[in-house]
Amino acid sequence: MRSIGSTFELIDAFQRPLGRILVEQRQDSLVVGRFIPGPAFSTIKHLFRRFEQAVNAQALSVVDELDAQIAALGLRLRRPGDVQETEIKDVQIWSDGNITFYLSEDIPAQADVYRSLFEHPIMASVPQP
Repeated sequence: MRSIGSTFELIDAFQRPLGRILVEQRQDSLVVGRFIPGPAFSTIKHLFRRFEQAVNAQALSVVDELDAQIAALGLRLRRPGDVQETEIKDVQIWSDGNITFYLSEDIPAQADVYRSLFEHPIMASVPQP
């Protein structure tokens, strides 16, 4: 995955199309983009809203729990019409339509994930711990 402006499908372990991602930025394995939900996203949307609320409240134990539930979804990317999939980790879909995730080839340590949460422009208004 290399192209800023590329569109990908977000699918889960059951191959359900959850929505589309328009890639806006990439720094190493961190990818930032816009998420356009599909109909199947409604079945998991609550996990991401609860995750966002926990981040805003700096409830890190709840963040860990929800992160594990989101990871269990087995989220992957694929180009529209393609069968090849790319595993992604630490997926965060925010209520404003932004999405952030890491390509599975280079997963940062957990502390780095939390730091990236609070350094991301989406979270700029949240006080750092």
